[in-house]
Amino acid sequence: MKKETADKILSEMRQGYRKAAVEAAPVHERLYREELERFVDYVREREAVLDVGCGDGRVFETFARKKVSYAGVDLSEEAVEKAKARWAKEIAEGRAAFEVGDLLDLPVEDGRFDVAVAAGVLHHVPSKAYRRRAVAELARVVRPGGYVLIAVWNLWQMRHWGALLHQAFGRRNGWDFGDLKVTWKKPYFPRYYRAFRMKELERLCEGAGLDIVERQYVRKGELSGWLRGENLVLIARKR
Repeated sequence: MKKETADKILSEMRQGYRKAAVEAAPVHERLYREELERFVDYVREREAVLDVGCGDGRVFETFARKKVSYAGVDLSEEAVEKAKARWAKEIAEGRAAFEVGDLLDLPVEDGRFDVAVAAGVLHHVPSKAYRRRAVAELARVVRPGGYVLIAVWNLWQMRHWGALLHQAFGRRNGWDFGDLKVTWKKPYFPRYYRAFRMKELERLCEGAGLDIVERQYVRKGELSGWLRGENLVLIARKR
């Protein structure tokens, strides 16, 4: 994908998400809940956790029992304000913080966190170049030996094959094979998705200096295969 095409998609995604982030929060609250539980064992008590694409802070709810030091970053100012209201007590206690920021340029110093989480975020990043940059940012902000925890939608499920074939053989407008546009009824705006294959996700992590620790296809909280799994879950450790 050419840079100008990817830049156009990024601009549309950012504008749409900033408007729809709060409306989408109840849906996001349900998504990746089981996948996030699979991450808990990789987070030790009182570690520093960065949640990229935090929305209203659903990841903090999952890890709160570990008494983590949590920071959430999101594109949407409105989502960040909602998160600050939801977790006001924890913010006052110094246990949580929220900030507006972008996965491609995280407002965080190198090696600041023990764990970085990106659940339902990376599949919205267009082009190989920008995806490499995104994973490099996740790797940059964790310390050596720290973990990067990623969950993305599995668009290679059988129910999505029609859309993939249509994209492959129809007019693609400069998009790559495996790139899809999906329009949700609520909140309504067309969204770019990357139909990740597990090997593709692994190569991105390895190229960013991360070693793969665990890889899974998950369906309704249970392990599955690539044809039926709803999400891809990958856990990687920084060298």
